[in-house]
Amino acid sequence: MPLPSSLSGQGDDEGSSLREHAFETLWRAIAEGTLEPGEALAEVDLVAWLGMSRQPIRHALVRLSDLGLMELANGKQPRVAALDPVATNATLMLSTFLDADSIRKTIGRLSVDDLARLDDAVAGIDRSESSGDPTRMAEWIREFHAVFHEAMGNQVLLEQTRLLTLELARFLVPGASKIDRAALPVVYAALLTAVKRGDRDGALAVLRQFGVEVFRAFVVYRRGSTS
Repeated sequence: MPLPSSLSGQGDDEGSSLREHAFETLWRAIAEGTLEPGEALAEVDLVAWLGMSRQPIRHALVRLSDLGLMELANGKQPRVAALDPVATNATLMLSTFLDADSIRKTIGRLSVDDLARLDDAVAGIDRSESSGDPTRMAEWIREFHAVFHEAMGNQVLLEQTRLLTLELARFLVPGASKIDRAALPVVYAALLTAVKRGDRDGALAVLRQFGVEVFRAFVVYRRGSTS
């Protein structure tokens, strides 16, 4: 791999907590590129790394497989799924459309707490770029859009945003795509400004341009030019 040092000694014997810990740790390792696309994972190494039994690890691997991040086959070691720019771009385009609908319908009726969450999310996106943490950046992007989806009471959109975060995080790692990560804090600051002004057209224009730029980045990736 190499894997980080063991995380044993968590002191949590509850099965659900162990499964969640295994899932979150493996997902972050995949998102950050510690576990590389196409890499085979030996179960004995995972046991030593995570400091837990095989059962919660296997449960986590199945969840990751269901999300398209892990390949499981009988008689073979689990393997980190390859990056799939076609599938991710399709998901991103759908998500951008749904995000636009949520923003259009909720601008002007967000609460003070909602606006404070948006401020925190934009600040988090900026900090994540400054500190070079693309995985955390993806999580803050999820938090930003979740505010609008929650204001609509739409659980489907919340789940869609969560899934997109899992995919997008992998492409924000340096060298994984041509997405301009440094531009994202600027994009979301502009989006927040338009939302606070109640400017639907302005907010949707920012979001639409963002979608176009990311699409172009994925086109470049598909052509094999990620250097």
